[in-house]
Amino acid sequence: MPTSTEKQNMVRPPVVAILGHIDHGKSTLLDYIRKSNVVESEAGGITQHVHAYAITHKTKDGNTRDITFIDTPGHAAFSSSRARSTNIADIGIIIVSAEEGVKEQTKESIKIATEGNVPYIIAINKIDRPNANIDKVKQDLVEYGVYVEGYGGNVPVAPVSSKTGEGIEDLLDFIVLMADLEEFDKDDNKAAEGFILESSIDQKVGTITSAIIKNGTLHTGDFIANSGVISKIKKIESFDGKTITSASASSPVNIYGLSEIAVAGESFLTFETKKDAESFIKDLVKNTVIQKTDTESTVEDERVIFPIVLKADMIGTLEALKKEIAACDTEDVRTKILSAGVGSISEKDIKLAASAKNPVVIGFNVSPDPAAVDFAENTKTPIEIFNVIYRTLEYLVEEINKRTPKKVEEKLLGTAKVIRLFNATKRKQVIGAKVTDGSIAKNSKIKLVRNTHEIDSGHINELQIERVPVKLAEKGSQFGATIDMGHGVALGDELQAFTIIEK
Repeated sequence: MPTSTEKQNMVRPPVVAILGHIDHGKSTLLDYIRKSNVVESEAGGITQHVHAYAITHKTKDGNTRDITFIDTPGHAAFSSSRARSTNIADIGIIIVSAEEGVKEQTKESIKIATEGNVPYIIAINKIDRPNANIDKVKQDLVEYGVYVEGYGGNVPVAPVSSKTGEGIEDLLDFIVLMADLEEFDKDDNKAAEGFILESSIDQKVGTITSAIIKNGTLHTGDFIANSGVISKIKKIESFDGKTITSASASSPVNIYGLSEIAVAGESFLTFETKKDAESFIKDLVKNTVIQKTDTESTVEDERVIFPIVLKADMIGTLEALKKEIAACDTEDVRTKILSAGVGSISEKDIKLAASAKNPVVIGFNVSPDPAAVDFAENTKTPIEIFNVIYRTLEYLVEEINKRTPKKVEEKLLGTAKVIRLFNATKRKQVIGAKVTDGSIAKNSKIKLVRNTHEIDSGHINELQIERVPVKLAEKGSQFGATIDMGHGVALGDELQAFTIIEK
């Protein structure tokens, strides 16, 4: 039988996803736990990337337990990131503001955890605020099928304050208790397996892949297989940036050396030798049924195309932006992403954009390199850089409005019947008329209608009533006017004054 120490070594620390609505205090709560400040490093004070951290918690009985946290973005655009993080996690903590109660991303988080069969704890945050109402939050949760302890259910609930620290130790104890009940185990002797959290490109070191190990031990020099690609691990960093040679289950790590950008949410396996990795990939391909899908649409689309080249710092952010850009499409304008990738904006990106009509290059938390800037200036290709996602979306909406074709309508202002003809030159004619409906204004556009047929169009240069210049002739009044029109006017013709309205 294993000793108590061996048993402890077989227990895997829980991986906990922090979920909830934007600005309900997910990151600030985690900051208090970690005694650091991640929030200020995020533009706009909101989390826009998936972060993972490990802490050591001392329980009330004096034991020390490791816990890994995944902090997820709360913005609506990052629903896929939240769903992936919950699937990777063992336990969810759904943060709800004691002031605002259940919001859209709160409901989404509950749905994700429930459908993924992930046990979760409700943390009611901001209990230090004057308008905090813990009972109301609990009542609101019942409306969405969440019955916390004391309200007819067994979902743990922890009132906390990320500002004062009240209740946070109880929350951590809840996590440890739930982990003990779920009995998460591990085998450090196995090769590592886990999930990709984020991927980015550094111009100096290449790809950097954030990952969570779910079992086994990861070593520098191992061969990692992900998405059918085999790479040798050159370097491993702990979540706090320290270089390490190995990492065990539940550890959040940064992996250097992947030959391609890894897809967020996908699993990975490691092998001691390249031959073993190649054998695994070969068997995987052999047993995979490939289904062909027709991705080309046969439906004719007559909308205005808005070409976009998109670059972002992280694969998760890129995914969120692509989703939000597609959601911006309207009946008149369709966005078309020519290219989307991770890393700085290159000259190649600008060349691709410049090949399209009225394009834009959008960079999120990345910058253009010097060659890209020069080529963009020469080709007058616009580059827009953002570091807050809702600013990006505001720009897109504004740009789509500009590109939306204007629908032109004619509005009839008044009609008049020609009752006299005076002198005429090549284009100018002096006539007398009577307003039969509406009004006729100086400088207004007019149509010449004869026997219900439109003959010509022009505009009124001068307008007089009883030889006195006026700006407007109302219904029933007779007036004299100088008309600029190519076609000759006849007695009995109808003049229709109109204006053009763009919608």
